[in-house]
Amino acid sequence: MSNEIVKNPAEISVAAVEKYIALQQENCNKHQATIIVCANGKDLRPGVRDVFVNVSKDTAEIIIEGLYTIYGDCSNRFTTEDSSFSLICKTLQIKSKDALGCPITIEITGV
Repeated sequence: MSNEIVKNPAEISVAAVEKYIALQQENCNKHQATIIVCANGKDLRPGVRDVFVNVSKDTAEIIIEGLYTIYGDCSNRFTTEDSSFSLICKTLQIKSKDALGCPITIEITGV
């Protein structure tokens, strides 16, 4: 039996958002970031948007202003209740579902 403590997906997501915030002081609240959306197996045209990041002990929330101009079939608000977050290098990755229930991936890289 392993001595490792297994974390639930929400804890892992919160930790990823905390690490993203730790990369740059500006990432802690509203900041500009490059957004790339992958939907239906295709990377859509990237854009720079304002991103709001909020994290607490148990939850994380990301709001991307103007996301509909890149991909209009999803909400612009993502939380640990409906999405998972991970940090890859300096990019925060959101895995979620669009309005039709199809998987989407959103990558956020601070500028």
